[in-house]
Amino acid sequence: MTYYWKVLKAVDEKFPNKAGESTLCSLFTAGAITRYSKTERTYPLEGCGPLTILRTRKAAEHLFFHLRFKDDKVLAKVTAKISKHKKVWETSAYYVTISALERNNSDILLPGHTLLADWVKIVKIVQRKEVSMHPK
Repeated sequence: MTYYWKVLKAVDEKFPNKAGESTLCSLFTAGAITRYSKTERTYPLEGCGPLTILRTRKAAEHLFFHLRFKDDKVLAKVTAKISKHKKVWETSAYYVTISALERNNSDILLPGHTLLADWVKIVKIVQRKEVSMHPK
């Protein structure tokens, strides 16, 4: 089985779940917020394109430590079905290629490490103390 990586935003106030835990949400959004299940596959919202994932833990740790917000992020090890699509979208009028997404976010995304997925399933939430500030 191949594993990939995902950095998610943990949201407490706005979208609390039934157990009172944080809800895990997508980072990159132009309005549509995907909520990620901790136990089941997560699919894109209706009308939205594939989900973004990262190829390596190094790329995920780089993103984790270069995000502008500090305390409300989570690193997750995931399984996924790699998409045949080459662009991500949130509406039928807003398409972005992976290269454009990486270029527009070059301060936080390592080039060539972003993939698109038709679904994502969280395997493990990595404890903050296990995330390397200096990925190898």
